[in-house]
Amino acid sequence: MKKHEKMSKEKKHYIAKILTFIVITLFIILLQVLMNLDIITYLSNMGSYDRIDVQVKTPSTDEFIMMIPKVDIEYTYNGETYEESKYFVLQPLFGMKDNVGEILPAYVNINAPKYTLFKVNFFANWLNYLLLLFDVVCVCRIITYIRRQEAVRKERKENKKGGQKR
Repeated sequence: MKKHEKMSKEKKHYIAKILTFIVITLFIILLQVLMNLDIITYLSNMGSYDRIDVQVKTPSTDEFIMMIPKVDIEYTYNGETYEESKYFVLQPLFGMKDNVGEILPAYVNINAPKYTLFKVNFFANWLNYLLLLFDVVCVCRIITYIRRQEAVRKERKENKKGGQKR
């Protein structure tokens, strides 16, 4: 009975360790998706966006807690001038500046020209590289741990068979 309980504890530990790395990996992937949402949105629906340049009118903060950076931008599309207030939290990581008069690349939605996406380069953000590295490390740890556990199981099985032949 105790041998069975020991195996059960080992199995639980094995599953818990694997799940920990899976959860960490999924969290990092989710973080990357949220950081690069503008890129993903544009790539998933390229036909609905035109490339434009927007001008920073004024940098500001959000209306609620006054700590989240925003920018008021202005742009012209199809002869009409539009203004939009956008959050500007991660854009500095992509090399964008929120100085007054700064010209920033963006995409305007053809069907709803009041909405834009900043044009950001995935590879310009050093944090993307760091998160990709963490993803690779976590996946390698999962694979290594699974292989190690399989080798231990195989060795136990062989030892069990060797013990029965005597």
